[in-house]
Amino acid sequence: MSRKAQSIVSGIILILFAVCTIVTGVIISQNHDTKLKNCTEQITAEVIENIESTEEERTSDYEYKNTKIRYKNIEVYKSIFEYEYKGNTYRTESKKSKYSPLFRVGEKVELKINPSKPYEFCFKDESLFYNSMKIFFALGGFFLIFGIYMFIKARR
Repeated sequence: MSRKAQSIVSGIILILFAVCTIVTGVIISQNHDTKLKNCTEQITAEVIENIESTEEERTSDYEYKNTKIRYKNIEVYKSIFEYEYKGNTYRTESKKSKYSPLFRVGEKVELKINPSKPYEFCFKDESLFYNSMKIFFALGGFFLIFGIYMFIKARR
């Protein structure tokens, strides 16, 4: 394959990758926005426990012409929240996990819950999610621009 053809193919692959990245970001963002719209009732919850769980983290070892994938177990923590809503007590596990607990046991945390599904909640401050989505879209945009540039340059 000539160098020109390789550049065209590389440009097309980058464009496709960028479009997939951006579309995935839009879908994830819309799902999250729907959840945020449903979580309208602000409550104060107490962290009653931080549970430790094991998750598998995938790492790769690269060899010549082979890729060997291995898994290692990592310890992460999820917080258990307890709160009252309309006379009922709810205990809910956070979907977010970290290498160290996000909150201390006994700490009061502001949450927003879904009134029709009180066990479903969002953190009051979801700015971390939106910052990571901006990075997602920026990377997709970068790959799109670079892919278009490579494609146009190769066609000349």
